[in-house]
Amino acid sequence: ATYNLWLDVVARSARCGKAEVSEGFKVLNKIKAAGLTPDVNTFRSLMDVVAWSARRGGASMHNAEKVLDEMSLAGRHPTVGTFNGLMAVLAGMASRNQATVEEGYRVLERMQQRNLQPTAVTFSALMAVVAGSARQGKATIRDGEMVLENMSRRGVAADVVTYNALLAVCVGVAQHGKAALPEALAILNRMKRASIAPDA
Repeated sequence: ATYNLWLDVVARSARCGKAEVSEGFKVLNKIKAAGLTPDVNTFRSLMDVVAWSARRGGASMHNAEKVLDEMSLAGRHPTVGTFNGLMAVLAGMASRNQATVEEGYRVLERMQQRNLQPTAVTFSALMAVVAGSARQGKATIRDGEMVLENMSRRGVAADVVTYNALLAVCVGVAQHGKAALPEALAILNRMKRASIAPDA
């Protein structure tokens, strides 16, 4: 638990912009040097470091794929949480015009290949990829609606986080001078029908 807690500190520091990806991998190297085998929680935290760093332009899919490679070397299999982290990396990159919605769907395909079922967290992260792309003028509200349709087909219920991310898609579209107000109002009405209370 000691090293995993240390890695959690790095992840939370990365969230505040106080740690770099390299620091996360240094902890991983120390775990291996101590003759210990990193567990799933180790890699979840390491992926969190990559995801938070990606928001600031300090990480890329190369770093995320390295986490997956290290998991394989340790004999660990990626979990839904691992892929949620991978999607979060893409969301951070998309906000900086460094990832696409198509890459997000490829993560879903990789999950399907491993018989892993995406959750509301997965789809909310995918919606964040769409929102980031919309801010760059590379995604539409329809792209966001398609995420909801995908969720429905898989029997996954959207939550307030998902709908907030869809509203963020509307914000991105509106930034480029395109009509988004009717769609935003429709989203709020959809939340009301689903008995999902908007937050502040």
